[in-house]
Amino acid sequence: MGLDTPYKSHQAIWETHSSVRKKPRAIVFEEDCYYPIQKQPLCIHPFMQKLGDQAVNYVLIQSAYRFMFNIARIETDIINVAATKIANNALHVKFPDEMCLDAYTIIVDEAYHAYVAFDFILQMKTVTGIMPLVDENEKSALCCAINHIAPTLEGKLKESFELIAVCMAENSITHELAALMKMENINKAFEAVTSDHLRDEGRHSSYFAKILKYYWAQLDDAIKDKLVFILPIFLEKYIASDDEEKFSNKILQSLFLSDADINQILMDTYFPYGEGNLFQVSPVAKNVLALFEKCHLLDHPGMREVFSRS
Repeated sequence: MGLDTPYKSHQAIWETHSSVRKKPRAIVFEEDCYYPIQKQPLCIHPFMQKLGDQAVNYVLIQSAYRFMFNIARIETDIINVAATKIANNALHVKFPDEMCLDAYTIIVDEAYHAYVAFDFILQMKTVTGIMPLVDENEKSALCCAINHIAPTLEGKLKESFELIAVCMAENSITHELAALMKMENINKAFEAVTSDHLRDEGRHSSYFAKILKYYWAQLDDAIKDKLVFILPIFLEKYIASDDEEKFSNKILQSLFLSDADINQILMDTYFPYGEGNLFQVSPVAKNVLALFEKCHLLDHPGMREVFSRS
């Protein structure tokens, strides 16, 4: 019940196609563009251009550090926590054995992605001689959004919210990695790591979509009624996070710019979402709502309406 066809394990595909099974270690060499310049708007600001290539490359190095730190933390602190609960069938909705089996492949993959990300960080320290500004205890926008909601919930409602948040996250990560791979002039090691990650995430995203669809079909209507009001708050908190701007501020301060110059660069670079429906203009929200449509969350009374009018 919940899926259109019986669930079929992806074990055979994982055994032959997962990165941990077949990919060699990515080696970081001294190059420019350690992070896609198109993804770091600071680098195209006229002030930064005047500072020259060395400053721009420094910004990209710090951005790569932060990206990899976020990957390592999200995979271990968020995704694998949920995958372990599925593997152990520890949630109040019980999954078929094949879904539990595939959860173990997710755990292996995500731990490997975290390992590769941290290995990339350590290699970058050696190759560039530049230390990361990112705090190892710093929380990602996803983690902050989850922590904003989860402590206010209890029992099955908290369980449901946390699992749905993870399913949303896997969807968003896959789209973000796909967008990165379309960009030009990327560092070869960064491209290799991201390409391997994307290949695995495509499988993970499909898996978690099936988990969400199955789980939602078994969920009590009383819990769904409460999630109607919780999920839009979570998604808005995730989308509208200012963590990117805060980290950019930290980068600019490390370049010893004046407060006036820093404020001007940030004002020119980061824009708040204007009036209108955030969920209709944000690419992340559009992808999440497409996932909700596919998994029938929007069929629940009030769910479609609350995202339409928010």
